[in-house]
Amino acid sequence: MKSISDYLGIDAITIEKTGAFNAILGVDSKLFVDPPLIYNSTIKEFSDAKNKIHKRFKDIMILVRASRQEKDKCWNSAVKLMTIPETKGISIGYSTTRGNGNGIGRDLAETIIRDAHQISEYAKKDSYFFELLGLFEKNIGSDRISDLVINILENEFISYTKRIFEELGKNYEEDSILPTGENMILIPKVFLSNLPHADFTFKNEITDESVRAHFNAGISASWKDAFDKENENFSKKDVLTTFLTFPDIFDSFIDDYLSAQVHSYNFKKDPDGEVIWYEKTKQTIYDTKDDYISLVNKLKDSRKNILEKSLIMCQLFKDLVENNKLSNLFYKESYIDPKREDAIQLVFYGVCYFFSQVHGIDLTPESNTGRGPVDFKVSTGNDKVLIEIKKTLHSKLQHGYFEQLEEYKISEKTDMAIFLIIILEGDTSETNLKKFKDRVANTSSSELKSEIVYVDARKKDSASK
Repeated sequence: MKSISDYLGIDAITIEKTGAFNAILGVDSKLFVDPPLIYNSTIKEFSDAKNKIHKRFKDIMILVRASRQEKDKCWNSAVKLMTIPETKGISIGYSTTRGNGNGIGRDLAETIIRDAHQISEYAKKDSYFFELLGLFEKNIGSDRISDLVINILENEFISYTKRIFEELGKNYEEDSILPTGENMILIPKVFLSNLPHADFTFKNEITDESVRAHFNAGISASWKDAFDKENENFSKKDVLTTFLTFPDIFDSFIDDYLSAQVHSYNFKKDPDGEVIWYEKTKQTIYDTKDDYISLVNKLKDSRKNILEKSLIMCQLFKDLVENNKLSNLFYKESYIDPKREDAIQLVFYGVCYFFSQVHGIDLTPESNTGRGPVDFKVSTGNDKVLIEIKKTLHSKLQHGYFEQLEEYKISEKTDMAIFLIIILEGDTSETNLKKFKDRVANTSSSELKSEIVYVDARKKDSASK
């Protein structure tokens, strides 16, 4: 795990000044390239990007309309254009284990073309269908649309990366090679979002009065409100069915999509904690390294088993949060409005990664157990410990410890696990924590099958008071 700046051996501020995203390689950032953000760009390599993207989509739609049946020549050509390989070297970090995108395989491409064929029969603005795939295709998310756009504009992204490397005084051919063997592809920060414009539009107001009347929705109702009113548990399939059944509604959505203001991710405030954790945890560990010599030395002790070493890392994390202000990273601002659980997981990973690497401990984030992903797996050889992190705001705190974690252990064939509870501000947090502690207190020690570590991330009173 390294940021691009660390990987290239340059200062983080230097790369920030270029406007390129200083991604943490190999770590899932949850950010993605959103097409509308490219359309308004003044970056010279992307001056013709909108035309190039729309040409690809229009070419697909021409083939779709010309197709008379599935598997005919036009159908297969459309599917071929829709099928994209994994884009190598993407420096956004979709995966915790690799820096590549997901791509779109033939089976998924055929599903998309099948739905595109239906929408093309009636809707007038059908070429925008592909930008909205995340709204109504089951296996399509923001990351795949991002990959699709990067694939279409691969030459532009490579040209941009080469220019940035030249500005940084680096040799692209030599210095951009990743450990996986591919050349790195840099992404402009202004192209990145945490919420697709399509989703933003979906949560925004319906401007067409006839569409509101169709849904019997109020004046300020959003598209999501309208679908909620029809079916509070509506699915992507329901959205697609509505658009296919009522193409005028689809065209009205496109009008709102095109008129709504686009928003790139706010890196300065970093509300989701996507990037701040890396430099902050690295600096905090450096500043406090002398305070934890005795604890760190215990990680070197070969007599300690993997559970004991995992608990030591949790203790290091606990102390850095409680006594060195890393708890600041768990809130969007001044201990108000806690961030998502995965933002806390990133801080934990940032703290424990540096210790685990030095002492030969494998720390794997989001290890898929077959019953869903456990947050972390710590291992040396065949011995492994699972670590599950839960905020006290989580409504299923008890279920997480007594049931979910036990299922993970069965799947991973281990009897060792740690339940790391992050205590946050708020009445809901206090209520959930009390209920959890009460149940633990009323459970026999033999039934408490995993370790519990409490981390107090609430605001501390000033020492001067």
